[in-house]
Amino acid sequence: MKSTSSSCCAVCGLTDARALTEIRLADGTRPIVCGTHALIANRTPGLADLSALCQAAMDRRDRSRRGKTSDLSHDALSAQLTDAFAGGRRKSVDRRAS
Repeated sequence: MKSTSSSCCAVCGLTDARALTEIRLADGTRPIVCGTHALIANRTPGLADLSALCQAAMDRRDRSRRGKTSDLSHDALSAQLTDAFAGGRRKSVDRRAS
């Protein structure tokens, strides 16, 4: 991959030139993408074209829970973390010195 300084990411539209690079897909096209999508392309061998790269990126955006819904230990851990970091644990309302 070679760095480039123009255009935008063909997948997400990012325009920060510092994050853009050019990749080569299986069909021979060389789209300009951001570092995140370049990493996805490198880790997903055989991407045929830009639409396959977009689909691979969307598949990785799935925000569903990875644990089983019947797994109560995940919910218990979540509750413990919420309690540990909740603002209600503070002894005073304002921690800043006057």
